[in-house]
Amino acid sequence: MQQRRKLFFLINSMESGGAEKVLSNILPELSEKYEIYLLLLKNEVFFNISNNIKVIPLANIHTNLLIPFFFPWYIWRLKKIKKKHQPYKIISSLELANFINILINKQAIVSFETSLYFFQKTLPAIIYKKCIYLLYPKSTLIKVNSKENKFNLAEKLSIPLDKIITIHNPINFQMIEKLKKEVPTLPFKPNFYKKIFITIGRLDSLKNISAIIRAFKRRKQTDALLIIGDGPERRSLEQLIAKHNLSKQVFLLGRKKNVYKYLNIADYFVFASKTEGFPNVLLEAMACHLPIITSDFKTGAREVIDPSLNFIKKIKYPYYGPNGALLSVDNFEKDFQKIDFVKLKQKQVGLEKFKLKKIVKQWENILQ
Repeated sequence: MQQRRKLFFLINSMESGGAEKVLSNILPELSEKYEIYLLLLKNEVFFNISNNIKVIPLANIHTNLLIPFFFPWYIWRLKKIKKKHQPYKIISSLELANFINILINKQAIVSFETSLYFFQKTLPAIIYKKCIYLLYPKSTLIKVNSKENKFNLAEKLSIPLDKIITIHNPINFQMIEKLKKEVPTLPFKPNFYKKIFITIGRLDSLKNISAIIRAFKRRKQTDALLIIGDGPERRSLEQLIAKHNLSKQVFLLGRKKNVYKYLNIADYFVFASKTEGFPNVLLEAMACHLPIITSDFKTGAREVIDPSLNFIKKIKYPYYGPNGALLSVDNFEKDFQKIDFVKLKQKQVGLEKFKLKKIVKQWENILQ
């Protein structure tokens, strides 16, 4: 029997997040052909991991603040594990993991899951961006999750387009169909509200959830907003909800492993992010047949709402596509008030290309 090739997947952790969810979906499929090692910079796991995947924390730490200080340790530890197991390829996701991969591996494959627009203003973000400009061109291949991101990265980093490959985030339709049938625990009785809006994401400034809450203050009292996720802005969002007397309409539900049962009972998905790589939650909302109301963030929003829409074309907001509406990033609240809900559709245009089996096949092609 032919021995399976070993693959290393290196990532900061397996806490909740888009890149982490992608790995939780594709690794079980890839493990049928490869021997998979999942290496973590931080010993934190939120998503379920198959038993046939070997998980190796490179350091027994539980906070992001410590990760940069362990950088030399990660280099040494990964070199040691690489020498012992002799992996066929090392694939990394998220910036610190990518930097480490490139520094110890001449054949590094890195997955760029965010956008260059993310890295600005704060000192750590500026340092990260400089490292991206310096190191990413040294990698063998860069995998991005949106076409817009591919062209942006190639232009800004002066990297040939054939060195960057687009593989979209996968959607596991079978899993979603199963999990969405579960009954969610809600802070109100079924059918109490006429319309339910929902958003999902980390509670931080870039997700801009405060804009959704402010936009929602003009909705009728017969409507509700569910917010799934947790993060550093939770306390300030609680205060904002109280300030606008929305405690009976807007509900912070925290993190949920099964978000699909909440999507299944909602009427609209709303998203106000300032920048993304390519958000899984929009695809998950599509899979649950929800019309999407989203900011026209860079990068990926247009690919979901209207796959035929040019990345740089100027549009009038709200813009109605086959899968929902695009609103301005800077004027989200005002644009939200202008929405004609009769025009809001969900035709699932383009959803087919995100099927898990198709995405896994694309991964297999770059791993040959």
